Amino acid sequence: PLPRVPTLVLDDGMVMTESAAILAWLAQRHGARAFGDDAVQPQELRWIVFLACNVYNAISIRDFPERWVDGADAQQALREHCLARLREAWSVLADSLRPSPYLTGERLRALDVYAAMMSRWSDTRPWLRERHPHIDASLGLTERDPVVARVWSRYFD
Repeated sequence: PLPRVPTLVLDDGMVMTESAAILAWLAQRHGARAFGDDAVQPQELRWIVFLACNVYNAISIRDFPERWVDGADAQQALREHCLARLREAWSVLADSLRPSPYLTGERLRALDVYAAMMSRWSDTRPWLRERHPHIDASLGLTERDPVVARVWSRYFD
């Protein structure tokens, strides 16, 4: 509905948007092959939707404040408020999860990749490293996975 990414075009031509919905659909369709031993688990789905609604949203507003308010001062104030909300959302996640070693368990899952991707936006990682090192360590482990590392080298390095 909004001209943004990600967008997935299904085999039947249907256009699917919204990253959390795409992840849930992929898990439903491909289950074990794409997301570990089974489909997205309730706790994993909870945090995927949390990230989409809170982190992704704050990043989107912070990156494009002119979509929301006019004037340089108002836009800068909005950026600062969004950064505070962004950090608050990451803190909620960090205070709720105890990685072992991945965010929700022993295996790499969709949530880990999704969170690691979002942590690369809006200068979040240095802040996470300082404030929530257990989350930063888990995300770092995700990024060292050979498949993830190959994608990251294309988009983040």
